[in-house]
Amino acid sequence: REAEYQWKGLGFAVLAHGSFNFFILTLTPVGILLAFVVFLVAWFQTLRAIKLHSANSPFRK
Repeated sequence: REAEYQWKGLGFAVLAHGSFNFFILTLTPVGILLAFVVFLVAWFQTLRAIKLHSANSPFRK
């Protein structure tokens, strides 16, 4: 039980550290570009998923 709390604390620390590093990265032009690329990729993946979903949809004539 004690170990579980330690792991959760460690995970939270890593998460906080990672998001803090990401925040610092986004303050630089490269970080902004990187965030934009990640956003674009996620957006295209979502669009593709919607397209696939509507193609498989029984409502489509």
